[in-house]
Amino acid sequence: MSHPPKMKTNENIPMLESTSPESSRKLISGNPTSTGAGGGSQPTIDTVDCITGKADHRVININAPQSCKFVGNKISTAKYSLVTFFPCFLFEQFRRYSNIFFLFIALLQQIPDVSPTGRYTTLIPLILIMVVSGIKEIIEDIKRHLADGEINHRSVDVIRNGMIYVEQWKDLKVGDIVKVYNNSFFPGDLMVLSTSENEGMCYIETMNLDGETNLKVRQAPNETSSLTDPSSLAQLKGQIECDHPNRFIYDFTGNFKERGRTAVPLGPERILLRGSMLRNTAWIIGIVVYTGPDSKLMKNATSAPLKRSTVDKITNTQTIMLFVLLLALCFISAAASTIWTLGRNAGDWYLLSRNPSFHSNLLTFIILYNNLIPISLQVTLEIVRFIQATFINNDMDMYYEPTDTPAAARTSNLNEELGMVKFVFSDKTGTLTRNVMEFKICSVAGNILVPNFNSNNVQEQSRMIARNPSIEPVVREFLTMLAVCHTVCSVAGNILVPNFNSNNVKEQSRMIARNPSIEPVVLCIVDPVQRESLQKHRTALASLLGTTNNNYALIIDGLALDYALKHELRKDFLELCLTCNAVICCRVSPLQKAEVVELVTVNTNSVTLAIGDGANDVAMIQKAHVGVGISGVEGLQAACASDYSIGQFRFLLKLLFVHGSWNYNRMCLLILYSFYKNICLYVMELWFAIYSGWSGQVLFERWTIGLYNVLFTAFPPLAIGILDQVCSARTRLKYPILYSQTANTFNVKIFWIWIGNALFHSMLMFWIPMLIYGQGTIWANGKDGGYLVLGNIVYTVTVIVVCVKAGLHIRCWTILTHLSIWGSIVLWFLVIIGYSFVWPRLPLGNPFVGMYQLMFTSLVFWLSALSIPVFTLLFDFVSLILYKTFNRNLIDMFRENDIRRLDIQTIISDESRTF
Repeated sequence: MSHPPKMKTNENIPMLESTSPESSRKLISGNPTSTGAGGGSQPTIDTVDCITGKADHRVININAPQSCKFVGNKISTAKYSLVTFFPCFLFEQFRRYSNIFFLFIALLQQIPDVSPTGRYTTLIPLILIMVVSGIKEIIEDIKRHLADGEINHRSVDVIRNGMIYVEQWKDLKVGDIVKVYNNSFFPGDLMVLSTSENEGMCYIETMNLDGETNLKVRQAPNETSSLTDPSSLAQLKGQIECDHPNRFIYDFTGNFKERGRTAVPLGPERILLRGSMLRNTAWIIGIVVYTGPDSKLMKNATSAPLKRSTVDKITNTQTIMLFVLLLALCFISAAASTIWTLGRNAGDWYLLSRNPSFHSNLLTFIILYNNLIPISLQVTLEIVRFIQATFINNDMDMYYEPTDTPAAARTSNLNEELGMVKFVFSDKTGTLTRNVMEFKICSVAGNILVPNFNSNNVQEQSRMIARNPSIEPVVREFLTMLAVCHTVCSVAGNILVPNFNSNNVKEQSRMIARNPSIEPVVLCIVDPVQRESLQKHRTALASLLGTTNNNYALIIDGLALDYALKHELRKDFLELCLTCNAVICCRVSPLQKAEVVELVTVNTNSVTLAIGDGANDVAMIQKAHVGVGISGVEGLQAACASDYSIGQFRFLLKLLFVHGSWNYNRMCLLILYSFYKNICLYVMELWFAIYSGWSGQVLFERWTIGLYNVLFTAFPPLAIGILDQVCSARTRLKYPILYSQTANTFNVKIFWIWIGNALFHSMLMFWIPMLIYGQGTIWANGKDGGYLVLGNIVYTVTVIVVCVKAGLHIRCWTILTHLSIWGSIVLWFLVIIGYSFVWPRLPLGNPFVGMYQLMFTSLVFWLSALSIPVFTLLFDFVSLILYKTFNRNLIDMFRENDIRRLDIQTIISDESRTF
């Protein structure tokens, strides 16, 4: 059998490939006699739309070869394929200016006699960054491919030449005739040919498309409604003319031309859209009209974007500013080196042998100062984000046991973005509401029945009915009402049975049922809203937006929204929405949802979150800064396209208020600290250049420079990014107002305050040892220590200061936190001892021979290692105490409560009196 080519985005991904289509089909009856959707071989031409003379029509042949090939039925929500991974991944990585800078430095270091730090000290860490990031992206995208594969590999019955075969969804083609059974999703957009019901009627649920739970009626044309067996379907010949694929889910125009008969017009009532489900109908038979990307469901979807967090964007911008500062320092240093050397040519003639060149000096200083921008930051961020995502995946509080659905972080690049959300866009049906029916309580003949009855209750009720036979009709009537209290479609035209669908006022569906022997009765059903979760989100976000006292709400339907989203009205509509506490958009298409989200996302300086559980929510999920999908009864499409997926809307509370807030505070402190520790050490090369006549000489031993970020200061940032907590999870869930307190932890002002603090500390840590030791200090061996001994003393002080600095800002101490802080300091001392014995066993470290005896036997060294860090951090310690004492905020107070276990009402009352 011939088949259409697979979509290019997925055809090279082994994980989604199954056995060949022939081997995947199971013959149910008979033997195949021909190939193709229409029984013949298909022409081998490009995949294009079918246009025959009329540019506005698609023509589909029934039980005959198609005149051209259409797109396949395979879909993909993944970011990468084997072909696109490397270009897309490299583009994403080099959107970070820091990576471009380090690639430039790595290339410069390959120039002979230019690099003072070796050829590979930047290249190896850069490769490590790419490998770690690539592994993380591959793991996350594999999850998306597996979720897509679950959909693409679903089975469906295909009727071809009088036989029934089982094929996978991904192998369906336009023109295939398929049989779909009750409670099953349609694999593509189908025109219904016949059904199991009289007159070719069927009932479908379109909740996945428009969020509506009421069943809708579809009906087959009279000309095909009697074709219910494979043999009669094989005799059907003709054509379907219809619109080209479009995104309008409520519109369809076409006609059905059976050979030798008059054309029959086709409208939306003949179409079964992909994503909708067959209900209350044993089976239907339909012909595939639109497949895969051409289906109306996928036309309303948008391509998976490459999202970046707000913190990443700020960091990227400030990295550029720091790079400009670095270049300025390099130009100044190169010019000063040239001037200083030329000014010494009279007395120090031997310096001219270096043949000073401004350009070579410039390259030397660029390499020397390049570590002012921390290359280790990206590796640290990738590791921390991956572990943070693991915490989300394994949080049992967000595990939904009825469907065995854990929370899943499908991308970890947005972990901190969860702590900055100001606008939440939510689907209603199945998201805000639970889509479940729960028996609460009932009264039958004056007897109250509740769900938690036991066998004794049942026996008692049975005896009651036996003693009083008159109750039996009442019980029967009650059970009858339970049986009919759901969406009902009337098929008897002469009987009026009103049915009132659910609306946002009553929050319930109502119908009138008529019993032939009694008067009409009204029956109701309500879809429960998760009010507690909604109220907590409203409290948190209202305090962020300053609309706490605003009780206005805007309600708009899809037709009015079309006008509101026009270019000349968009700004006014947005301003109106922003003045309201809530905006409700009803009966809107998936693309309209996405347009509303995009309107707020693009035009406000705020982080948006969209959450939904159906395929109609995919577009808005992808447009928002953060997309959350609910793995619910509407399928996995929303979950597959999301950044994070959960089992219930109520789990969004912990995802935002706990994981989001924690991760935001962690990542902000991690980034600030990473820049701080690098500037503390590497700007000392500038101070040493001033002291050494702008020579470009390195103050520290080469490999200790490389190990600074990799080993000696690698663990404190990890402890900050993984273990730090600001207030306990219990407190954050109980008091959602704390969520609004995390908005200003990271901004341009705070970033440069940390940079200035690092410059101040580096000055103290270099010039104080320089003044103490200078050139005249005699060590225990009776000799002058030289510049390398000075470098090791400065290095020791720096390691101690940056580790203790992390301790000052960490707010949750654990055993691992203590090990990361104090263990890093101990590790440096152990390396000094070990490195002193490496040479000549290994061809490195010869300047370190005997270094530990020289340093550790000196009382001056130990006094310096204790006193200089204390003096350096004294200002930080005092200012931190004063700030926490006189400028406490709500988070500080609640954190104090967590520590002291005080009465929280006392803190709240004190806070209210303060303001």
